[in-house]
Amino acid sequence: MNSTNNLRKGTQAPPPPINAIEADFDDDESFFYSNNELNDTSTGEEDDSELSEEELFGLTKNQVNSSVVGSGAGVVNQQNTIKEKAKNKPVTTSSNSVPIRKKNKEVRSREFLTQREIAMLQTASNNGLFALRNSTMVMMAFRHALRVGELISLRWDQIDFELGQIFVQRVKNGINSTHPLRGAELRALAQLKREQKDGAIGGGYVFLTRHNLPMTPSNVRKMLESATEKAGLNIKIHPHMLRHACGYYLANKGEDTRAIQVYMGHANINNTTCYTDLAVTRFRNFFKD
Repeated sequence: MNSTNNLRKGTQAPPPPINAIEADFDDDESFFYSNNELNDTSTGEEDDSELSEEELFGLTKNQVNSSVVGSGAGVVNQQNTIKEKAKNKPVTTSSNSVPIRKKNKEVRSREFLTQREIAMLQTASNNGLFALRNSTMVMMAFRHALRVGELISLRWDQIDFELGQIFVQRVKNGINSTHPLRGAELRALAQLKREQKDGAIGGGYVFLTRHNLPMTPSNVRKMLESATEKAGLNIKIHPHMLRHACGYYLANKGEDTRAIQVYMGHANINNTTCYTDLAVTRFRNFFKD
């Protein structure tokens, strides 16, 4: 009777504790990833607008429901109070929260690699069980200015061994183009395809994990971090720096800016001029000893 009366009065026993289940996923098996990670544009910042009232105050749904059990104006008032707090109360960050990622200029002095550093990185990555895959990824990302999303989504049907060409499919509204493949690239890709039973495994993707799944951006970042350490490069490298290295290399060679724009898939030439601005070749004859 007491328990029945309590329920009629609008009270409820406290909910049982909820056990948090933490799943530890292997990066090699994390085939499904977000668009932010695919495009490598994640900033690591938390968006408060996507938090619910329960998450803002650390309440479970059961606890919120138990706090508003009853009828009449009291329920409406309590619900409105929660909503007002959710709108007005800022989210405080504790010492256990994820830190906001530093700006690139605070981590490194430049966002590109030199040709010498690319060669060191490719040599260092050509080591271990996945030496061929890793070194080929570095070479292809540099020579064809591939974003990490374009690199891991590369398929065998984009590569024409007979004509020695690769169809580069750009992301982020970039301009698609066809690039020539050189001897070193053709040999590495042909060997990689043979190891994959002529491309029969992995759903047609070129770069696979040990589980025959497409590589993820996280896989590429960790591979580059390991290669950077082995090469002894004193710089914090991320995958997009390989793309920047291509633009910087072509600009220093004195290649036409319009040609570089199309090669890199830039829809706006202003994105290409940042590489020509860094080119040192135009200053070589300023002083003569």
